[in-house]
Amino acid sequence: MGNPKENFLKHFQSFIGHVDGGALAEELTDKMREVIQQIADHCFEHGGTHKGSLVLKLDFKMDQKDRYVEVNADVKQTLPKTPRGRAAIYFTDSEGNLTREDPRQITIEDELERQRKAKEAMAEQMYQQN
Repeated sequence: MGNPKENFLKHFQSFIGHVDGGALAEELTDKMREVIQQIADHCFEHGGTHKGSLVLKLDFKMDQKDRYVEVNADVKQTLPKTPRGRAAIYFTDSEGNLTREDPRQITIEDELERQRKAKEAMAEQMYQQN
């Protein structure tokens, strides 16, 4: 029979390798590769800087009566987000509706109509003078 102290998991690396019979270590390795690959893909496709993360959460629970420590692991990864195009700009009308046109800005059609009416009024005024 070996030394009982040899069964101690003194190092974190050894501990992680034993959780879920090694499945946690494999999952962490796979997810780390996925995060790194996604970051690299985003950098090449979109340029700029991209980031991701891998979070390991360990919950420890001990029962005084049974004297064992229960360990529950949770792994979360955040992959880089695909950048969107530039922000869309909208204006609001007097009723709070979104519109692509600035309601305060005169349109070309409005300006042409204003000029047409001004010419008609001037022509009418000249006609009345003659």
